[in-house]
Amino acid sequence: MNVIVLGAGDFGVEVAETFVQKGHNVTVLDKDPLRIDYITDNIDVFSIKGYGLNAEELEKAEINKADVFIATTASDESNILSSYLAKKKNPALKTAARIRYFNINGYPNLNYNDFGVDFIFNPERLALNDLLNIIDSNGAFEVIKVFGGKKIVRGYVITEQSNLVNKKVQKIIDEYPVFNETLFLCILRDDMILFPYGDTEIKAGDKLYIIGSEQNFREINPLSVKKTSAVKNIFIVGISKFTGVLVDSLIKHNYNVKIFAGQSPQLNLLAEKYEQARIINWEPGDVNTMLDEGLLACDCFISNDNNSDINVLSGLIAKRYNIKQNIIYSDNKKYFPFILSAGIDAIISPKLTAMGNILKHLLKSNILDSTSMIFGKAEMVMISVSRKSPLIKKAVKDINLPTGCIIAQIFRDDIAITPKGETTFKENDKVYFLTFLKNIGSIEKLS
Repeated sequence: MNVIVLGAGDFGVEVAETFVQKGHNVTVLDKDPLRIDYITDNIDVFSIKGYGLNAEELEKAEINKADVFIATTASDESNILSSYLAKKKNPALKTAARIRYFNINGYPNLNYNDFGVDFIFNPERLALNDLLNIIDSNGAFEVIKVFGGKKIVRGYVITEQSNLVNKKVQKIIDEYPVFNETLFLCILRDDMILFPYGDTEIKAGDKLYIIGSEQNFREINPLSVKKTSAVKNIFIVGISKFTGVLVDSLIKHNYNVKIFAGQSPQLNLLAEKYEQARIINWEPGDVNTMLDEGLLACDCFISNDNNSDINVLSGLIAKRYNIKQNIIYSDNKKYFPFILSAGIDAIISPKLTAMGNILKHLLKSNILDSTSMIFGKAEMVMISVSRKSPLIKKAVKDINLPTGCIIAQIFRDDIAITPKGETTFKENDKVYFLTFLKNIGSIEKLS
């Protein structure tokens, strides 16, 4: 597939790199020659200096041969206009535009398709949904909804206090009937993904991923995690481009919010806009001020600064005081292994969330649904079993899947089926796989 990315900023680089890793041909346009030099030196792409707003630049990027056009610049207007021009040049093109502020709510007869945009995305707002799911989960560090929410994947950090620690998977299933209705998908242990079998032992520190229903997790939560109660009091540390949408949503959900940050114009704006939130002038590492403001009564601690170092320091403070939910905002994947090994409960990454949504909406393939998980290390993908599929009438136990891939769930006439060895595939089954990225081409061939 031929992909054009407009914008070689941090997010544009992430988009380009992801599509290259998936084996697609990528062309990047940016007005900044330094950014063009950087992306050319570090990623296998064809790069062009330009704004993406005139026919000559688009033709140089071979817009007529492109399958996907993704506008990622810091300007909403440029993203919309470039998508419009690209679509005019190639009506079959799939387009996506990063939109942060621009809205057409005052124009009821318009939608983004009128501007040539098939999919709009706001990384911060998409990440906000992830954050709210984690807060509502009461103990999970990652939450993914599949097939319209009929099933949910949750990741739990297994502690010494967990009922599951030091037990083999089969013993857990025998001891707790709820696990007969769910599936242990994988374990993240020391930054390695393991696919558990009956004799796999669950260890303290494991990050265990389970797929089940809302009802299942009401029973699983007390077994898997430290005892938690409903979240009421939330501390937000630092200021980032994520802060505004975060505070707005938390207040609307009736949480008690306190914001700790150094003096800045953005902090003053937050104080003026959100009278319900308490704003505290704070310097990184100032634990005494947090204790004075009720740190020990905090239910959820969100480290949300643009500076990843400050976020890690703040998260370690929350860890020291055993805060129920300890969440870090970070788009720097280099920090992820350290953050998780340090005992932080969850990472919110607008980049990863947005990238997963782009792939879901724009990829031309037999993959009907795709969601990035395990911090970008794997994907949950869905195919539909056609009449000619190699899966037809075969049992799960007889399917030879590539290494690093398991069948996570089957949906038949909207009914969820937890796969067992004897489960047989039928035409029109919707099948979810948890897999490493390298296997997606092999899974497509199973549809």
